[in-house]
Amino acid sequence: MISWEKPTYGFLFLAIIVVIYLFWYLYKWQKTAISKFADAHLISKILGNKTPFRFITPKRVFLVLSLTFMVLALIGPQWGEESQIIKREGIDIVFAVDVSNSMNAEDVAPSRLEKAQNFIETFINESRGDRIGLVIFAGKAFSISPLTEDYISINSYVDAFDSDLIWDQGTNFTAAINNSVQVLGNNPQTSKVIVLISDGENHEGGINKAIEKAKNNNIEIFTMGIGSETPTPIPMYGQFGEVEYKKDKNGKTVLTTFNSRDLKSIAQKSNGKYIKIESTKQATQELKFAIDSLKKQSISESLSINKKKQFQWFLGLSILFLFMYNLTFTNRINH
Repeated sequence: MISWEKPTYGFLFLAIIVVIYLFWYLYKWQKTAISKFADAHLISKILGNKTPFRFITPKRVFLVLSLTFMVLALIGPQWGEESQIIKREGIDIVFAVDVSNSMNAEDVAPSRLEKAQNFIETFINESRGDRIGLVIFAGKAFSISPLTEDYISINSYVDAFDSDLIWDQGTNFTAAINNSVQVLGNNPQTSKVIVLISDGENHEGGINKAIEKAKNNNIEIFTMGIGSETPTPIPMYGQFGEVEYKKDKNGKTVLTTFNSRDLKSIAQKSNGKYIKIESTKQATQELKFAIDSLKKQSISESLSINKKKQFQWFLGLSILFLFMYNLTFTNRINH
């Protein structure tokens, strides 16, 4: 059964109708011009058994056929079947990003969260063949994107990161790791990595069980620290862009301090690596070097059965009729 790959190109048949209309309009104009030249009985004496201009001529037929088969080739006719083995190699990576309020601190420019966004986008723009997923966390963790090679979509999600996305505040590394493990799945043929980006220490229990779960699934965890050790106030932005600084229940300004202790511990226990994000370029190169040292294994090998593309036959006929069109002379008066 025949099918069409790009049926939307069918609107081009309208152009062929326009061409046929122009031929008809030219034919009518020629007939009118001949009738104005002389009376009908004089025209018959002048032309004898010859006929005036005709609407249907071989040259016009060849042109219309050439355009018709060209449009059919563009629509993409398909029939029959062909099999193809699809194999891809790469690493599955999930970025787990802390979006708690403390990530709004501006001790690193433009802010901790924006610095993390710039880092992820820089890394993604230099990636080739790896599948990337996204998880955000604060007091809880949520999956934002499954594993994908659609880097444009991933970057759009990263641009939308905001500390208001999760109401439950805190820093829950356990939930972040468990959620990331779920996104990565348990495919034993895939090299898998969690990149955990945060500015603070874990506020929840169960971190060792989460790390063990990742190790059992052959997942390495790379932790990325962001922030400075200098106590810094946390800006809170209002609906209209107004800025206030976070205060405790006694009205005192809350100060946040970067803490790398738990991040280093997670990386060590999971056979990963801890990297401090200071220079985006330097941190990107360091992470890529660490990840590239992993053995890239086949992510997928599947048999795909598709219909055969048959556009070449229609394209060949289109070229043939175009060639015949160019070789056919235009006769103004026909016998």
